[in-house]
Amino acid sequence: MTWFCRRLVLCLMAVLLVTACVPTIPIPFSKPQKATCRPIPIGIVIGVEDVADAQDQREGYELARSEINQSGGVEGCPIQLIYNDSEGEGTSPDIVQSAMLELADGGQVAVLGATTSAAAKRIAAIAQYIKIPVVITPDTPDNIMANASSWIFRINPANKVYAGIAFDMVKDTLGPAARVAILYEQTEYGEDAAITAGDAVLNRDLQLTSYLSYNPASMDYTALLTQVRDGQADALYLVSTDPGQARAILTGIASLGLRIPLVIGNGAGFTSHEFLYNQAGQLNAGIGGMALTVPWSPDLKGRPNPDFNQRLADFRKSDHTTATHPAVVGTIQAYTALHLLADAITETAKASPKDWNAVLSNPDQLASYRGELAQTLRSFKAAEHSTMLGAIEFDADGQNRVDAVIVQAISGSLVTVYPKTAAVRAPVLAGR
Repeated sequence: MTWFCRRLVLCLMAVLLVTACVPTIPIPFSKPQKATCRPIPIGIVIGVEDVADAQDQREGYELARSEINQSGGVEGCPIQLIYNDSEGEGTSPDIVQSAMLELADGGQVAVLGATTSAAAKRIAAIAQYIKIPVVITPDTPDNIMANASSWIFRINPANKVYAGIAFDMVKDTLGPAARVAILYEQTEYGEDAAITAGDAVLNRDLQLTSYLSYNPASMDYTALLTQVRDGQADALYLVSTDPGQARAILTGIASLGLRIPLVIGNGAGFTSHEFLYNQAGQLNAGIGGMALTVPWSPDLKGRPNPDFNQRLADFRKSDHTTATHPAVVGTIQAYTALHLLADAITETAKASPKDWNAVLSNPDQLASYRGELAQTLRSFKAAEHSTMLGAIEFDADGQNRVDAVIVQAISGSLVTVYPKTAAVRAPVLAGR
């Protein structure tokens, strides 16, 4: 054997020895029958990236996508998110409708969204026409479910649920003679939330002393808050979808020196990280004592993922994101929606196994599959689907049967204060 051949043999033996010592690293979707599986595309209607609420949602979607794909995907196929941010900020309903049509025509199996209440209502309105399952993630007017579409699924509590829990707390905490003021924005969401709040007040025999609306373009609330003061309100129910407006209202309350025992906020304006947290991730000082109607709180017992904030922080680090604030409602809504849809896809496949390449390549098969997926979502039972928003079960209209809670900013943290069965502590009353 020549010197060259001997060297070649020794090198090959060394390579084989080293290879044998290297641990096997599992590769997702590496099995032959799954290697050629196309990603399962899911459409998302969302605001542009520099909108705070859209940022919160993207984090939830991306964290859920990462978890699902790292655990092997759905039926061995990875999830692919197709974002359409045509919703933007202040865009017309026609643009949102075009975004929805574009996602449906692009072969998505379902759509999640949107960022704003107005956009969510538009995509819900045309879901029946397009025949594609739509999971509504933001808070919306209750009339979004009026058409009882078999394609719409709203995972958040209804406005009447938020109002009910809020005024149960007012009556339990301040007594049946409590005086209530309602201040709401002049939008479809604001008007719907205000009507349900007014009904809740009257149904509990509380005194409604003020029922006031404001133009969303206004940032001066002095005159309205003066009326609230003159009515000697014990509880003020605020409705806003804009964090800038929400901050301005609280500033107005402080500047007038109002000492209202309970101030309760409803709507995305009060749950966005832009309203709640400063750049250091701490609660803004100006919201101390503020109560919020929410579908989720990190201190709720019996909810999965108690370490969610830590996992979110780890995900941000891996994604080179500099955000420091804890998870907010918009993040949880998006995260829950995608995991819920992944569960529905898995259950549909178990009931009727699919060749995903064929489904995604054939419009007729895709249309049929969307119908099966909608039926799976409609048949969800609460005992089988526990999520961070509670147990998921949709009624005949597609509304999730879920309760809300009240959290309050106390000593620099958001703490669950109502109902008593979920409360970590009792509410704090200003000026009492």
